[in-house]
Amino acid sequence: MANVTVSLPEDLLRQARHLAVDEGVSLSRFVALSLEQRVEAVRGFRTARERQLSQLRTGFDLGTRGNVEWQRESSSFKRAQRTHHRRRPGDLARRHAYPFGRACGD
Repeated sequence: MANVTVSLPEDLLRQARHLAVDEGVSLSRFVALSLEQRVEAVRGFRTARERQLSQLRTGFDLGTRGNVEWQRESSSFKRAQRTHHRRRPGDLARRHAYPFGRACGD
């Protein structure tokens, strides 16, 4: 094991000592365990990120074999757009109820 000198604020050092005592380990072991947990968390995040980016680059098999059979101009898409545009910005807010059952806007 290598020895390292670290400068810490007094308050942080005091809290770390208390935590080490609570866990029944030396301050050195407490710091080593804390660093190990942090390194593992970052390593796990990077591994997961790379896995997800790889999947995005590869893409997913959606069963279309490269043939998209729908278009934006299809009637169902236009119908959904018309329905969506009928809503007004305040409609959703007016439907939310207050904690005592009184509807907003009543």
